[in-house]
Amino acid sequence: MTTTPQARQALNDALSTVEDLTILTQYGEVTSNFPAAYVAPPTLDFIAFNSRPTSATFSIYVMVASNDYVAENLDDVLESVIDAVWNQVEDAAVDRAVPGIWQMGAAEQPAYVLNCEVPL
Repeated sequence: MTTTPQARQALNDALSTVEDLTILTQYGEVTSNFPAAYVAPPTLDFIAFNSRPTSATFSIYVMVASNDYVAENLDDVLESVIDAVWNQVEDAAVDRAVPGIWQMGAAEQPAYVLNCEVPL
């Protein structure tokens, strides 16, 4: 049985294998090293009242520098991130990637937000 912290660590470990990807550990953390990623605390699913969670759905923020190549940079890093999760986190499923914004202090960085479900 996997715990929520173990699942989050497995995702961070998988992301750390993506070349040149900076892993952020705090929400809103400031960096100038892009591309970067952050695994947010998950939504937990329970099969029954007063039971342990059966799965965790994490939002993985994947952000790039704001420049003339945003779309291309997001496409390049997104494929690598999804491959790392699928290949290295047992039974993980990425079911959606939504364009979004990562708020970093006063700056906003272009991002994708991935939904990633991990069984517990």
